[in-house]
Parts: sequence; structure tokens; C-alpha cells
Amino acid sequence: MGQMPQPGTVFERKYLIEERIGEGGFAAVFRGKDINSQRLVAIKVLEQGEEHWQMGDKLAARFEREAQLLAQLNNEHTVRLLEYSKSEQGALYLVFEYVDGVDLADWLAQHGPLKPARVVSILQQVCAALGEAHRLGVLHRDIKPANIMVYRHMNVRDLVKLLDFGIAKSMGDSSERGGPGPLTTAGIVLGTPRYMSPEQISGSKLSTASDIYSLGLVAFELLTGRPCASGDSRTTIVREQLSPAEFSWPRTPKIPRTLKRIIGKMVKKDRRARYQTCEEILVDLEQWSPVEDWPTTRHWAMLGGGAAAVAIVAVVMMGGSEKQSAEPTPEPPPAPASVTRPAPKVAPVAPLEKPRPPVLKAPPEPSPKEAAQKVEADEEAKPAARTPRKQPADDKIPPLKLRSAAEAKTVATAAFTSGDFRRVIAACKPFANRSSFCARMLAEAYSGRGDVDRACYWFEVVHEVKHGLPCDERAADPE
Repeated sequence: MGQMPQPGTVFERKYLIEERIGEGGFAAVFRGKDINSQRLVAIKVLEQGEEHWQMGDKLAARFEREAQLLAQLNNEHTVRLLEYSKSEQGALYLVFEYVDGVDLADWLAQHGPLKPARVVSILQQVCAALGEAHRLGVLHRDIKPANIMVYRHMNVRDLVKLLDFGIAKSMGDSSERGGPGPLTTAGIVLGTPRYMSPEQISGSKLSTASDIYSLGLVAFELLTGRPCASGDSRTTIVREQLSPAEFSWPRTPKIPRTLKRIIGKMVKKDRRARYQTCEEILVDLEQWSPVEDWPTTRHWAMLGGGAAAVAIVAVVMMGGSEKQSAEPTPEPPPAPASVTRPAPKVAPVAPLEKPRPPVLKAPPEPSPKEAAQKVEADEEAKPAARTPRKQPADDKIPPLKLRSAAEAKTVATAAFTSGDFRRVIAACKPFANRSSFCARMLAEAYSGRGDVDRACYWFEVVHEVKHGLPCDERAADPE
């Protein structure tokens, strides 16, 4: 039997074991350091104790399959496999890049729900990682908050790594299904019931929609702070998952309707009604913008001030009219009974004659000279065409080296949420001329920095066709 490495020892002559950082199922995870490169790594070692000897072959096969599946994945949001081997003592192990972050389960326990903009950023990154796996025919089968790591790098927060493909399988592999309930014939738990799809619990054939359902449950919990299947016991959770009734949203906190619609479609009980690919989710998430759903302070001040002024005027006018109508008109005093006054004589009035309709005459046609003068006057009365604003000089903020507008949106959204306008500008500048989202984020970032000229220019780029307003008006238009 292989022995587990101990902190302070050198494992396989190249990894200094620093600390045991986790365990679960039939493996333990250690933080170590590559002696040659001084790089931190995470080492996952398969348990080889006597209590596991009956499942040894199946555990080794699953461990090897995890290595083979991870070797196919290269997305930046999937934890990267560095090595798979067997130790001198006979223990199988995997070596991963080390991510210094916190998983979403611990985050929720410590801080509660996240703001919608942050949830969208996390959801986009997980969809990117999961979408690559699905395109390569790999199902994760254990999407849950504990398997999504969030970390900070170079002052950018909410970067994501998708972890633990330990029970993943190829869609072409029919040797395992969801299992009867959440168990296989060997009694190994495949997934967590609270985040499993109905078909995975019932043992039906799984598809990409099964992973999407699990990811939707995670997104629901990130927004609300509570799980969809909120039962306390395993039986209650399974009953909620298998019930045909759809999950309902709590009244608080307030969640944008667009996100409710997207996540609601992800967690449909009927798999045919769900999104079938992660790319479909990303397309719909592209339609959601934190700028549009959550106006800036400047926009709220403008909208709120205007609404308050209208309300005050309305109340004053209504109050005045009610006061006037509430006061009765005094009646004249009655005449004394002893005084009699003769009725006044009224002279006969001649009947009014019915007015005759005026005779309309067609205006005389203008002479050619008068017509030419009228055309010339109309041309002079037209407002002069507004000259497009010239692009301001470079702001000397170096752009980030990003590969696509989608990546720029992810970075800019995270930076905008934290108020880092300089990073928003650096992320969006290379793509602003061909991405309306990046152009809008530039406008908002410059506005937040007080750079009126550049804010006006980019508002003009975004809204020229839609509004046709002068730049100064457009800069204050939240739409």
C-alpha cells in the first residue's frame, strides 16, 4: 500500500510538501512547491488505505480517467493539470496549478449573496470552461459552489477556476449513467443531490443540459443566498429535485428580470426546455449590462430629481384645486317679504341670422421668382448640420493585452463593479470601435473620472443613430 506524503517532506524528489489543504472521497490534496521552479502546486494523492482495498481498481480507473479528461482541456478558467504519475510507494497522484483563492461555498457561508454584476461575471467564466469541456465530449457531473474557485490576480477580482473533474466522464462512455439515485454499483457518490439534475438523480442518460441545470442552481444560490432545493434531509432534497414544480424566486433581494429569465431557463425540470449549450447562455448574458440594469449615481440623481419635482408640482396643484372646490359659494340674502318690485320690461329681441360661411378663394400661384425666393428662404431656415465631434487625443492609459471583446467585457465588468475606471478603459479601448458594449463602458468610465470630452465622444459613438442628440445632452442620457 502507498503511503500519503507528510508536511515538511519531499515528495517524489521534486515537490516539497507544505500543508494538507483538503480531502474528500478517496483522495487528499496537499499544497506543495516545485523544488526546481519554486512554483506552488496542488498535489492530489489517491488514498491507498486498507479500508479502500475492495474499490482499489475502480478508484484507480476513475483517477486515471480524470487525468485523461483534464489533459484535453485548455481553457483559462479550468484548473490546469501539470502531471499524472505513480509514486515510488505505489500511490497515484495528480499535480495541478495552485490557485490561491476561495471556493464559492466558503464565500457564501462567510459573506452571503453576491451582486448581480459579479454573478454574471462568474457565470460567464464558468460557461467558458464548461463549454469547452462539452465541445470535447466531457460532462463534469459535479458542478457545485465548492468546485468553483474565485481568486484575485493583478488587482482583478472574481477570476474563476473550475475544479474537480473527479467524476467527469465522456459523453460517449456508456459504462456509467447517473446511477440509481446518486450512487453507482460500487457505492461511490456521483454528485451532490442538492445540485444534481432530476435525470442524474433518477439514473437517466445525462447530457450537457444536466451540467447546465447544476450551474443554474449555483447561480440561483449566488444571487439569493439560499439553495433552490433547500430541504434539510437527503430525502427532502431528492423529492424537491424530482418534483415537476419549477423553483420559485424569493421576493428579496431585488434581481434583474433578465437574469431571472436566464437562470430560470437553466433550471427547468424538463431538460428539453433548458439551454442545450453554454454558448446559448453566453449569447443571452451578452444582452445584459450592469450599466443598463443598474444606472449610475449620476443617472439616478437626474431621474429621481425630475420625478420628485413632478410629484411636488402635482401635489400642490391637486391641493389647490381641492381647496377651491371645498369652499361653498355663499348664497345672496333673501329680499324682505314686504317689498314688491315690478318685473322689468324687456324689449323684444330680433332673431339672429344664421352666419353665412366664408367664401374661400384659392391663393394665387406664386411667380417663378417668388417660388425661387421661398425655396432659398427655407434652405436658410434649416438648422446647420452638426459637425461630428473629433476623437480626443490619447489618454496615455496603456491597453490591456486581451484576446477578444468577450474577454474585455469580463474584465471590464469586474473592474466597473469595483469602481476601477482606469482598468475599464484599459480593457475596452482596443475593442471600442467594433463593440458597442466596450464603447458604452468607455463612456461611463470616462464620465466616472470626470473626463467630459472623452465621455461625450464615446456617448456620441454609442447613441448617434438611436438618439441624434447633441453631445452634451447625450452624455446625461441613461439609455
